[in-house]
Amino acid sequence: APVLAADHQNNVNMIEEGENGLFFDHNNSVSGIIDTVRKSKLKDWDHKRIEQSAQKYDEKKSKSQWTDLIQEVHE
Repeated sequence: APVLAADHQNNVNMIEEGENGLFFDHNNSVSGIIDTVRKSKLKDWDHKRIEQSAQKYDEKKSKSQWTDLIQEVHE
C-alpha cells in the first residue's frame, strides 16, 4: 500500500511522491489529509514498485547493514 505522510522531516527522504506514496502539508488541516487520502484512492499504484521501495527499510536488512558498518568502523 502507498504511504501517506506529512511533508516533514525524514519522510521526504523515504517517500517518492506519486511513486510509493503521497504527502500532505504538515501544517494543513484535516481537510488536507482527507484530500490526500482521496487522491491516493484515484491513483493507479504500481504495487510491485511500492513493495520494492519498501525493501530497503526491511528490519533484518537494516540490522545487517548497521552491523556491517559498525564492524567496519572497528577494524
